[in-house]
Amino acid sequence: METNNAADPLHEQLTIMRNSLFDEKMLNFQFRLLEYLEDGAQPNFAEQVMKTFFESSTEKIAILEQAVEKPPSDFSELDKHLYHLKGSSGGVGAHKVWIEVGKLEKYIEERNLER
Repeated sequence: METNNAADPLHEQLTIMRNSLFDEKMLNFQFRLLEYLEDGAQPNFAEQVMKTFFESSTEKIAILEQAVEKPPSDFSELDKHLYHLKGSSGGVGAHKVWIEVGKLEKYIEERNLER
C-alpha cells in the first residue's frame, strides 16, 4: 500500500509552524489544552474555538479603536472591552495577545491614551 507522500511535507511544515508559535511565546499551554479536548465527536474543536476568538477579538479591537479616536474616552468602557479581550485570549492560549492587552489595561488605568 502506498502512502500519500505529498501530505507528509505539508504535515511537517504545519508542525514546524505550530511549534514556532510556542517557541515565540505567541501560544501557551492553554492552546494545547484546547487541542487535547478534541475527540471523535468534535475533531475540529480547537479550530472552532480559535475562529470564534478571532471573530470576537476583531470586533473588540474595532470598538477599542473607535473609543480611543473620539475623546473624551469612557475609560470604564475601554477597560470592560480590554477585560473581555484579555480573558478570551488567556482562555485560548493566545499568550502574546494576553500580555499586550495587560499593558493596555495599565495605560487605561493611568488614563494614558497616547500610549
